[in-house]
Amino acid sequence: MEKEDFVYVEQTKGVNGLDKVILREVRDFSAEVYLYGGHVTSWKNEHGEELLFVSNKVFAFFRKMPSVSALITLCY
Repeated sequence: MEKEDFVYVEQTKGVNGLDKVILREVRDFSAEVYLYGGHVTSWKNEHGEELLFVSNKVFAFFRKMPSVSALITLCY
């Protein structure tokens, strides 16, 4: 992929229809952040290895609740 065609920020829907952004870097680093509350749910290195542990309980919470405001905010 050419550098000028590379998508650095992608806004999409996540669990329970909540808005999130996926941030990418040309060397394949990435992060996933939910906009409501700034919750980081993924952080991957250049090898695509997940560096952030997010329990399945967190994603179960996303599915049951209309918002994620009760989670710990990692990004301000």
